[in-house]
Amino acid sequence: MHLTKKLFGKEKKMHSGKGLKGSIGIALFCLVAAMMMLLPAGGQIAYADETGGDPAVYFDGTYEGTAQGYGGNMTVAVTISGGKITEIAEVSQKETASYWAKAKTLLETIKEQQTTEVDNIAGATASCDGIKAALNDALAKAAVDPDGWFASGNGSAKSPYIIKTAEQLA
Repeated sequence: MHLTKKLFGKEKKMHSGKGLKGSIGIALFCLVAAMMMLLPAGGQIAYADETGGDPAVYFDGTYEGTAQGYGGNMTVAVTISGGKITEIAEVSQKETASYWAKAKTLLETIKEQQTTEVDNIAGATASCDGIKAALNDALAKAAVDPDGWFASGNGSAKSPYIIKTAEQLA
């Protein structure tokens, strides 16, 4: 169906949108609407990755994570029970004692709020960043189902399920 419209004194043909272009537009609209219905109420999909996103599901157990602090590497252990962070413990660290005393108060805040997306402690920013990075490393491990599809194997071509290094992909 064609409609006509006068533009600058000349008659122009216009499409009603019922052709291929209109069909594609309707299909895209329906696809976007369907995807929106699959999102959680907040409109965001929760995920775990190495960049620090807090995962939607943690598997019970104790997991260690390591990251660079101000004074060197630090390692923390996080215990998950019922899918929640129930304990965070220092395993090792090389921070200056006065900075570590300030920064380690962050552990309780993270446990209470169930996220590493918390404010740093003034005067111990680098140590706090190290704590959060080490916890994110541990939480990324807690987000992997220990009994899932990828729990077996050694990362080789014949037994591929555990990939720990880039060399194993070659």
